[in-house]
Amino acid sequence: MDSREKQIAAPTSWETFEDLWLALFKAIWKDPLAQKNGRRGQPQHGVDVFGSMNGLATAFFGVQRKGKDQNLGARATVGELEKELAKAERFSPALAHWVFATTAPADAALQEAARRLSADRTAKGQFPVSVLGWGDIQALLVEHRGVLELFYPEVAFDLSSLMTELRRSSTGNAVAALRGDIATLSARPPSRSASWLEVSFDDRRDLGPALMGRPLGPADVAACPVLPEAQTAVAELERAFSARLEGEPGVGKSVCALQAAKTFADRGWSVFKVADPAIDHIDWLPSTERNILYIIDDAHLMAGHVLQAAEAGAGRTRMLILVANSQSP
Repeated sequence: MDSREKQIAAPTSWETFEDLWLALFKAIWKDPLAQKNGRRGQPQHGVDVFGSMNGLATAFFGVQRKGKDQNLGARATVGELEKELAKAERFSPALAHWVFATTAPADAALQEAARRLSADRTAKGQFPVSVLGWGDIQALLVEHRGVLELFYPEVAFDLSSLMTELRRSSTGNAVAALRGDIATLSARPPSRSASWLEVSFDDRRDLGPALMGRPLGPADVAACPVLPEAQTAVAELERAFSARLEGEPGVGKSVCALQAAKTFADRGWSVFKVADPAIDHIDWLPSTERNILYIIDDAHLMAGHVLQAAEAGAGRTRMLILVANSQSP
């Protein structure tokens, strides 16, 4: 297969485009409370998504996305960058960092303009600017595997080919600059606490991905026969508020967990999945009036005391599914 087929295509649906941007920057900022800025039709002041590092709300970051048709060779322009930046100046409170992200390929002139703007602005005490092309966005998606699996389960299984293509298509400079700016502006050192991504069962696919042996996600749950183990997990959650699904890799543990989760989603529960299981403690989402079911996939990558603390934190309105590979004897 041509390695170019492993590239991640930009979403064609505007709603999916918005959801992808939000999920990705939630993971980058480690902020489960990051939000879309208003609703469609309202003034957004050059900011589509905003949030803060670790959800502290002490300094806000903003992202403006600009969709471009790559097949037609469209590129974002310096004029568009400056126009959206002028709007972002009106965002309140003042931003700590602003990202202009586009589905067009990386553009040297646009990157140079962003560097010059950042140098001038920081010298005046104003927020810096970063530009991300679609190759940079793909690189960030690969770093945040949970987001990649939610939106592109069909490519998440083969990261080696994808990484090869990304090395050709992304300069890496913009991503490195974004990481550096976030690290500098962070109010506290990076934490390995849990970052949660909301799971939606609204989109549906047929059995094609399953028949091809592809990893399955929320969009595949409705098409798959309900596994008996999923019903067992539901019963265990109702009885003990947490359930563990263990087994050999590839036996269907993840889709089983999603099937159990959909049962609760159909009852009005919200479902969240951990973005990265390599964490050293659990931070639950802030208390709300809604019931939440949490899924921790690849739980075998977590320390035993973290798993025990997670299960101890489960309750009638906060349930937990742990998905883990069987431990070798």
